[in-house]
Amino acid sequence: SKKPGLRWVAVGSLSFAGMLLSHQLVSLMFLPVFVCFGMVFLFQSHHKKSYIRRAFFMTLLGMITSAYIYVPALFERSFLHFDELMNYYSDHFVTLKQLMHSPWSYGFSMPGTLSDDMSFQIGLTHLLVVAVSAIFFAWLFVKNKKKIWKDAANRIGFVSLVIFIISVIIMLDYPMVRSIWKYTPALSRLDFPWRLLGVSVFASSMLVAYLTR
Repeated sequence: SKKPGLRWVAVGSLSFAGMLLSHQLVSLMFLPVFVCFGMVFLFQSHHKKSYIRRAFFMTLLGMITSAYIYVPALFERSFLHFDELMNYYSDHFVTLKQLMHSPWSYGFSMPGTLSDDMSFQIGLTHLLVVAVSAIFFAWLFVKNKKKIWKDAANRIGFVSLVIFIISVIIMLDYPMVRSIWKYTPALSRLDFPWRLLGVSVFASSMLVAYLTR
C-alpha cells in the first residue's frame, strides 16, 4: 500500500477527535475497535515505520483537538463517586433471544431480563449478514486459509466479524461474562452491557460493505 499522505493524517486526526468528542462512553467502546482496525492497516502496510509515525501524530493531534473536554474531566474525576455507589451492569445483561428479537416499546431497561420494556434487537438484516459472512469465511478457511490474510478486504471483514462476536458475547448474562465485567473497570463504566449494541451494529455494517464490495 502507498504511504499515507499528510492530508490523510489531518483527516484521521479530525475523525479521531470527532469520536472522542461525540460521547465519553462512545469513545470507551470504540477505542479498542479503532486499535483493531489500525493493526489491520499496519499489517498490510509496506511502510510500517512511516505508518506508525503518522498514526502516532494522528492520534496525538486528535487528542489535542479534544483536550478541552478530556483534560478537565480527568482532573475532576476524583470528585465523582457515582460509579463507586452504583453497579448498573450487573442487573442489565441481555439474553441471546432478546438480541435476536425483542418487541419495541416506550419503557426502560429493567433489572433482570424478564420485565424489560425496550428492544435490544440487533436487527434481522444485520444477523443475516453476519451469518452469511461467517459461512463465507468458513468456506474460505477450508478452501484456502492463507487467502484470508493475503487480501486486505478479507482481513478487514474477518476482524469485523470477530468484533461483532466479542461484542455480543460480552452483553450476555453468563457467569464468565459477569466475571469479565467485574474485573475490568473500563467495562463497568459503561453501566449497561447493552450499550455495546453500538459496536455490534457498526461491525455488522462493516460486513455489509465487505460482502457488497
